[in-house]
This record gives sequence, C-alpha cells and structure tokens, in this order.
Amino acid sequence: MLKRVRQLLVIAAAVGLALVAFALAAHSSFSVGPVTVGAAFHPGVGRTTLALPPFGSVDARTHDAPMQVELRLEDVAISEIQRWVAEGVPTGDTIDTLRSQLMSGLRLTYALGVFAAALTCGLMLLASRMKPRRAALVVGTLVSALVLVGVWGALAFDEGAFAQPTYRGALTYAPGFVSTVQERLINVGELRDTVRAVAGDLASYYGTSQVFASGGAMPGTVRVLHISDTHLDPVGGELAIQLAEAFDVAFVLHTGDINVYGTSFEASAAVAALDESRPLVFVPGNHDSPAVTRALAGLEGVTVLENTSTVV
Repeated sequence: MLKRVRQLLVIAAAVGLALVAFALAAHSSFSVGPVTVGAAFHPGVGRTTLALPPFGSVDARTHDAPMQVELRLEDVAISEIQRWVAEGVPTGDTIDTLRSQLMSGLRLTYALGVFAAALTCGLMLLASRMKPRRAALVVGTLVSALVLVGVWGALAFDEGAFAQPTYRGALTYAPGFVSTVQERLINVGELRDTVRAVAGDLASYYGTSQVFASGGAMPGTVRVLHISDTHLDPVGGELAIQLAEAFDVAFVLHTGDINVYGTSFEASAAVAALDESRPLVFVPGNHDSPAVTRALAGLEGVTVLENTSTVV
C-alpha cells in the first residue's frame, strides 16, 4: 500500500514538473508576413492574449481547452508594410499564407513544450527507479493528454471572440480611438489637399517683397525648416514635407521627440517616414531612445547632434 502511494506521489510530482517544463519550453519567435511574432503556451484558462508593446494587450476567451495562448508583436518590417499599402488590400491567397505561417509557428511552439514535458517526466520517473515500462506508460499518457488539449483548443478556437475583447494598458482607449480614426480617415484626402494648400499659401505670402522677414527678400539667406515634437504624427509629417518643398529649404532641423515611446518599431517607422530629398539635422529629445538615435544616425543625409555641433 505504501509503495503504491509512493509511486502515485512520484507520478504526481513528475507530471507537475513536466507541466512546468512545458510552460518554460513552449516559447518561440517566428515570422508571419511582415511581422515577427513571439508565441507561448501555458496551462490555464482558455484565453488568447495579443500583446502589442508598449501599448498594452488584448485578450479574449477563445476556447474551452485548459491552455492559454499568448502572442506578442516583436518586430515589424516597415518596408514590407509600405509595399502592402501600395499594392492595396491583401488577396485571399495572401491571407491564407499568413494564416498558414501563424499555425505552423504555433504548432512548432506547442511541440517544443510537449517534448520538454515528456523528457522531464521520463527522466524524473527513471531517477525514482520506476520500471521503464511503467515510466513509458506515464509519459505516453501525459503526451497524449497534452496533444488532445492542443487539438481540442485548435478545433474549438473562436476568432469571433475578439469582437468583444478585454483591453489592457493604453489599449483600453482603443475602441474610442478606432472610432475617431475611422471618422478622420474618411476625410484623409481632403486633409492632404488642405495641408498642401496651407504650405503653398505660406510660401507665397513669405515670398513676397512686402514681408521684411522673407528669405526671398534677403539675398544670401539660407532657409531652414525648424520642427519639433512630431511624435510620428502623419499629418505633422505631411505638413513638414510640404513646407520644406514649398519654401525650398536648405535643410530641416528637428529638435527632438520624433517618436513617442522609443521602441525599435517606432525607430523603423521614423526612418521610413523621413523625407530623403533634403538634409536633416536631428537633436534627440526625451522621448527619443538610443535605438531611435542610432537608426537615424546610420542614414545618409542625417546628422545627429548629441552635445556636439556641425556645419551644414
């Protein structure tokens, strides 16, 4: 009797450690189209969490299987996103390819966890001097259970659950933000035309001889466009480009805060949004991380000033 109880305790401990090993090993990163996704599985309530650092996360009850899925956006290929935007809405084949890449990555991640769980359980049982045949039976049962949970979760997965998700972090404000963006996108064409008109009007006004401060009225004057705190605002960026073109400035001086949080994703976005038609002198602000500064410093035509000076 005591021997049987001891074996049951050993099996329970081995299975417990195996589940810990599963949670530690079921992590991986893989590409899904233009983004790099980090995936992880943990025993728990059947929820799926989408983490979008540094903005927060979105999660929903997507299945009944006792397994939690976590997906994390790790990197974005801005150039690929721009190509997609230029080509229009992705086709059905493209969406199927993305879905296939995601599912392949998730299956591999889950398999890593199952392998780690089986190995941990088997080694612990053998270390306890359990007979190999009995240990193999326990390991086989554990693997079968994990596989069944994975299949259950995959078959019962409900994407529609994200129609009513739970928002965390800054994404708590996402519903209202999305509504505002949708309203503004309706008039984005008019907004762009307005920006061009404003830039043209300003250039015409300051280009007349009646304005004493006009660069055009003072021979030898170098026109410089000074901007700051753009924070990846597309409207501000568009206005800056139009003003630089309308006034034919020699270079643009940006005195900081080109982004918001200083993430590597924002660094890529800032680089992609730059106007390469004229030199840029950039002085980092408190929102500009070393990653952003390095990304800009590596570009041709960009001068980054940090406690230094330059002659343009």
